[in-house]
Amino acid sequence: MTLSPKDATRANIEKLTAAGLDDRDIVTLAGLIAYVNYQVLVVAGLKMLRDN
Repeated sequence: MTLSPKDATRANIEKLTAAGLDDRDIVTLAGLIAYVNYQVLVVAGLKMLRDN
């Protein structure tokens, strides 16, 4: 879902719940994934600036 979060469905949430995660865990996981994706974009941008 990190590549296309808009495509997330209720079924994806239900799979996480079936794996033992509660709503709080799922929200925490979503925030962590978003932050890591942000860090990757920042690093890619900094590399582009360095290479110019």
